[in-house]
Amino acid sequence: MKHLQRIPVALLLGLVCAPAATTGAVEPLPAKQIQQWIHELDDDHFPVREAATRNLVKAGKAAVEAVGTAATTGSLEVTERAVNVLKELSFSADAAVAAAARQALTRLAGSDNAPAARRAHAALRSHVQQIIGELERTGARVHIDGDRVLGVDFINAKEFRGTLRSCTGSRTWKLFR
Repeated sequence: MKHLQRIPVALLLGLVCAPAATTGAVEPLPAKQIQQWIHELDDDHFPVREAATRNLVKAGKAAVEAVGTAATTGSLEVTERAVNVLKELSFSADAAVAAAARQALTRLAGSDNAPAARRAHAALRSHVQQIIGELERTGARVHIDGDRVLGVDFINAKEFRGTLRSCTGSRTWKLFR
């Protein structure tokens, strides 16, 4: 399809490639359990912090709001781990979980808490970087100016076959060359 040789920048920036993480939560967890895991993000023992991080990721959407709050109210260790939990959830195969996590990251990126804002901004950039990497592997040329994507040329793209999902998860764009 020759008319798809250049994709609009707005479309590129609103897309997410195939998700990398999934959540295992089936039943809603009590808020008390989620708060306990958040408290454990700052535990003196590394294995406890690691287990708490894994458990919050497994908790999925039930943990998003509390984890987002913890990112701005805890220590730097809690901030780092909380943003990492949200980043992992933002790549979830569950569209509702991914959208909630991206919304939390977007709120954090605009917050007055500089460490949380920087980390959240970097987590959100990872989505765009993943899309750019996928496009470049096909031979497409991505035009970038600093942090801004100006456009994508598909003229030299070979065998481009992919599904790009919108950030809201409401639409799927299938592009075939």
